[in-house]
Amino acid sequence: MRWLQTPVITHHDVVMLGKILSLLSRVCIVEETAWTFIEKYELPLLLEPLIVIPDLEMIVPCLELILVIAGHSGRCRDRLAESEDLLIALNAYMLSDSHEAHKLSLQCITQVADSPQSCVRMVDSGITLRQLTVLRAATEGNSDTYDRIRSSFKKHSWT
Repeated sequence: MRWLQTPVITHHDVVMLGKILSLLSRVCIVEETAWTFIEKYELPLLLEPLIVIPDLEMIVPCLELILVIAGHSGRCRDRLAESEDLLIALNAYMLSDSHEAHKLSLQCITQVADSPQSCVRMVDSGITLRQLTVLRAATEGNSDTYDRIRSSFKKHSWT
């Protein structure tokens, strides 16, 4: 896990960390393993500085790892939703011009915003009406996630 704390100076560092994140996403398919990384190494905190590095070779593996972890219900997903920086990044990449980052961020949001509390956190992290419209279009209006976030948005955005 110390490799995730390596300073990213050159493109070679980005490629190395991207490969480590890809490996971690394969390992974290098992929920207990994912929880071990979250609890013991505080994985969401380690991902926060990496997800904002402006290089798709870093962003895409970060989003893939978040998606794998968010695929586990309960405690893993809740721990991701506690990270405001990760939610802000997911909101931002929803509007990315990179198709892969856009698609992955929408999938992550759909997984992470599973409970009313996480929807409130999503709204508090700055999701806008424009992003909510993108989410609705991406889910073709048939998503419970869209409805939950929209109702949280109505309740909390104007107070």
